[in-house]
Amino acid sequence: AVEYGPSNVRVNCIAPGLVKTDFAKALWEDEANLKKRLVTTPLRPSLPEPIAPRSAKPTLYILAIGVSRYANASYNNLVLPAKDARDFVATALRQREASLYADVQVRVLTDHEATRAGVMQGLDWLRRNVRSTDTAMLFLAGHGVSLVDRSYYFLPHDANVAHTIHAALGQHY
Repeated sequence: AVEYGPSNVRVNCIAPGLVKTDFAKALWEDEANLKKRLVTTPLRPSLPEPIAPRSAKPTLYILAIGVSRYANASYNNLVLPAKDARDFVATALRQREASLYADVQVRVLTDHEATRAGVMQGLDWLRRNVRSTDTAMLFLAGHGVSLVDRSYYFLPHDANVAHTIHAALGQHY
């Protein structure tokens, strides 16, 4: 790395030798190739080792939304969405017992809690908290509408179909 430093090139050299990986398999699998390579390689072949300890188990984040009862009386109320959201969470919480995740963080929004504002707050909660090593699950159950352009909108508790784009949650949120 020293010789490239003045040129502003950074080099990370973790193993200055032949490392037994699938990428270098052709170099170490064939005995004749290996002997030839060892003449010019300063260190003996080594196995890859992590340069940092494996991170802790990920956190599972769940945002479960189920709307069975709508504020607008003209919408048909549904029987199972709120129950399904709670059941989904109960099933996912068993994953904590199976030791797949270090922690399970849950938000459940049903019926009157599942307003557009409440759902948006839940999505923001996911966005703020989920790291690249974590797992996030979004569960939606309730009415939805598809528009002519084939875009889909989930209807929260306080939705108004006449103003779908402003009151519902689109697939591209």
